[in-house]
Amino acid sequence: MNSAAQRASSSAVRRHLSAAICLAAAVSMSICSVGCDKEKAIRSYDVPKESTAPATADAGNSQPDLSEVTFPADLRWTLPAGWTQVPVAPNDSAMFRPDAAISVAPADPKMLLTVSHLGDAPGARSVLENVNRWAGQLQVPKMTEADLPKVVTHVKAADVEIDVVDLEGPGNTLLAAIIPHAADTWFVKLSGPSAAIDEQKERFANFVHSIHFDANPPSAPVAGAPSPGNGGSSVATGIDGARWTLPPTWTAEPGNAMRLATIHPDGNGATEIRVSKFAALGGGAGANVTRWRGDVGLGAVDDAQADPGQQATLGGRSWTIHDYTGPAGGGKRVIVAMLDSNGDTWFFKLIGPTDAVGKAKNAFDQFLASVKIGS
Repeated sequence: MNSAAQRASSSAVRRHLSAAICLAAAVSMSICSVGCDKEKAIRSYDVPKESTAPATADAGNSQPDLSEVTFPADLRWTLPAGWTQVPVAPNDSAMFRPDAAISVAPADPKMLLTVSHLGDAPGARSVLENVNRWAGQLQVPKMTEADLPKVVTHVKAADVEIDVVDLEGPGNTLLAAIIPHAADTWFVKLSGPSAAIDEQKERFANFVHSIHFDANPPSAPVAGAPSPGNGGSSVATGIDGARWTLPPTWTAEPGNAMRLATIHPDGNGATEIRVSKFAALGGGAGANVTRWRGDVGLGAVDDAQADPGQQATLGGRSWTIHDYTGPAGGGKRVIVAMLDSNGDTWFFKLIGPTDAVGKAKNAFDQFLASVKIGS
């Protein structure tokens, strides 16, 4: 081949090679324009990490564990109306886990009163150290001993001495009670927005004044009676050596010198259960039956006319039941359940409009079956 032909052939090869290189570059750019963008998108996609925190049960479907909603140790209280004891939520980040939790506002599940205790830890019983710890949580300045009377009130409730703390911070308020008992110090604490806490102050005071200690606490959690008809779980509570289980929508509040507690059954504001205890049945059968009959507008009877009541076994205990309905029209009904224990007579009186008491009767029987007195 002559030199001219060789140069022509070489030029053609270079042109084809250049075209091939250009084509390869174009293909490569095309691939990169698709593939590289895909890879970039994949790398920038955040895959959620698996949580190591305990799962929180669906409050609408979960059933609280009754072992979580009984009294801690020998501490006892009475729940004010509208308050409900709830299981303690797991929280691995907390320094220590509360012994009990109580919902004080059904519309706001975050509004929880907690009950906890410390042993002989240094400073556990120091009112000043605890107040300053809580002041730090509210972001207010530390206090001195001279400041304490401004925020601390000392009260005596039943057999215990209690220091009640009322601290205000920017937009938030903390209510607390410091309760020394035996080798432990118990703490009751409720905090949240000031407006919401202000609404609970009276109930908080009633709750604190109901606190006492049982010299013979149960060795095992109180068993829950079935809730009446709604499939919910129950909450253990009680007073003065007695323990019982309230259906989840029932509430209780402290009583007075003559009445230990008042319990409000579900859905009937006019219906209530009054709990009392006496060392002897004063006045005789006639006087007591006359009083109960008078509650519903019936006439008096003497000892000879007074009915002895019906005997019933509920929860393995023998009860005496008196049941009276008001005069013409059946306006009111009262059911009095009497239980003798250790020389005392306990009275659980369900009273209200006739129809409402009738609807509550089965739940009342279940409630009576849950009552435990003494060991």
